[in-house]
Amino acid sequence: MRQLSGVLMESATDDGAAAAYRAAGIVLDLDRGLDGRAWSLYALGSIGYGNYLAGWSDIDLDVVITSPRTETREDLVRLGEQLSEAAHTAGHPDIDVKCFHIDELGGAPVPTLYGVANRQVMFLDSAVHLHGLDIRDRIPRPTHNVLRAEAHRIATALAEMDLQWWDTRPLDDLAALLALPARLLYTARTGEVVDKKRALECLLNEDAKGLPADSWAWCSWALACRFSPAVRRLPEQHGGQARAAARAALKWVAAHPEVAA
Repeated sequence: MRQLSGVLMESATDDGAAAAYRAAGIVLDLDRGLDGRAWSLYALGSIGYGNYLAGWSDIDLDVVITSPRTETREDLVRLGEQLSEAAHTAGHPDIDVKCFHIDELGGAPVPTLYGVANRQVMFLDSAVHLHGLDIRDRIPRPTHNVLRAEAHRIATALAEMDLQWWDTRPLDDLAALLALPARLLYTARTGEVVDKKRALECLLNEDAKGLPADSWAWCSWALACRFSPAVRRLPEQHGGQARAAARAALKWVAAHPEVAA
């Protein structure tokens, strides 16, 4: 559990510290969109893992509302979208905001498309506290079995999304969608939630023979994106192949005995 001050002291000149500074700087803008609610703010993802890469990584911010709950899950999804759009309009196109109520994080995980149990682990193990009360002592750690069941549900649900959903995934989301099967399998095996690079390396090292051939190639591309700006400029005409490979990898993970068990 890292604090913003700790991140800045550890790496005062690196990309992650600069991103954390910038994330902290939009707190007041977020506050105006939260209409007087009590809330806390955390940076997750690459800032939390310590491998933020300028020009590639998003700045993932989670708002946790601690006021008495009045919002549905759908309301909170829309609020996150509105806050993200406000950040983009203010000149921060790489900021992605998600909103939760503490009740969703403080009890049994609620079903969402990308899951909450894995989010609970990220809050406990790697999130950087930016604003408000630190509420992580109110978040329980999900069991390994809960995480495995969630991994299976996420992989199955995304693999079964219709072609219209897949065809509308933007190119800059494809690397994350290709890394997701690797992360789900890693979590199902270990009960840990790790960054895309580590999960992809484990997948390519340990499961190369079982992974569908096209998925292996495109997962390798997703890993290479961390190292070469040229690789990231995927021509649109190749997007369909990448989407199909991500979907195939999710189907493979959903059926994997360490996930489906």
